[in-house]
Amino acid sequence: MVYTTLLVVAATLLAGAASDKYPAPSPLGATYCPEPADIYPCVCKEEDIHIDMDCSEIQDNDQLQRIFHSSIPFDTYRDFIIMKNTTEERVQISYLTKETFANVSFSSIFISHTTLDYISSDAFENSYSRLETVIITDSFLTTFPFDMLSSCPLLTDIRLFRNSINHMADIHSDSLKYLHMSYNPNLQYSDEAFIDAPALEYLILNDIDLKHVARNAFTDLPPLKYLDLSHNLLQTLYEGSLTFDKTLDQLKLDSNQINIVQANSISGLKAGTFLWMQHNYITDLEEEVWQPIFESVNDNPENNLFVFDDNPLTCQCNILWLVQNDTYMDTMALEAYCEDTDQFLEFVDVAFLQENCLRREYFWFS
Repeated sequence: MVYTTLLVVAATLLAGAASDKYPAPSPLGATYCPEPADIYPCVCKEEDIHIDMDCSEIQDNDQLQRIFHSSIPFDTYRDFIIMKNTTEERVQISYLTKETFANVSFSSIFISHTTLDYISSDAFENSYSRLETVIITDSFLTTFPFDMLSSCPLLTDIRLFRNSINHMADIHSDSLKYLHMSYNPNLQYSDEAFIDAPALEYLILNDIDLKHVARNAFTDLPPLKYLDLSHNLLQTLYEGSLTFDKTLDQLKLDSNQINIVQANSISGLKAGTFLWMQHNYITDLEEEVWQPIFESVNDNPENNLFVFDDNPLTCQCNILWLVQNDTYMDTMALEAYCEDTDQFLEFVDVAFLQENCLRREYFWFS
């Protein structure tokens, strides 16, 4: 009797130890996922008709490859996940190749806070026909196989921010809607980078040390809704560089070094477009340059669309065209400041300017 009891206790302890190491096996009849022990420390999850693979606890490249070369009953997964919080240690994987995933394919890839620095050109080849989303952030990538985009007809979302990618190849995709490349220092791309991406709606390129925007850089993006070029090194906005098709909801140019804005550099905004220009070096809101921009958003006037905080504006006769127009002033957000007169733009004495500037013009031209 004592011997039998000891056997039962030992079996219970062994079962408990096993359950600590491996996730519980799939419920009876749920055979889509591999056996938990075969893919540990990855975890397979089933949701309706979808199966996901979470490998956030993976230890190294070899372990990841071994898992995908194990006995896997189904090779079409929805999500592949390797993600850690920024307060945790990075996941120690350094590369992904086609061999890594064997015959397994995914529709979405989520990778963040890793030591990943290399992805081979064919790493996701088995997923090309299914791939919809690729998000690889807060890692050490220096390159990315952008050429694969033309082979991914369903791919709509790419986010590669917070890496060290130094060159972005021209984008060739009829499906891509969302591209986020921020926080890749010194990222370089050609003047024609987006010409062959006609579905692009959201383009986020802040904090990439951008110094130049080419003429017609975004003209061929008719659905574009959101463009973020903030926190870069732009100094001059050249004629034709920011031309849109009246679809844009927000244009972010804040926190650059912009001090020259040429006529017709910004055009094709629509009623309600927000323009973020704060934290630059603009001194003169020239009528020739800025009045057409104000007019472009005022078919259906809204308040506080244009933000010019923290620019060293001069507020003399040069801004009379602006301050005497109530609609324009409603469009201008509060906090725009006149450095030369030490007052907010909204408090400029319009009557004084009208009297003295118009009189000066009369005597000048008479």
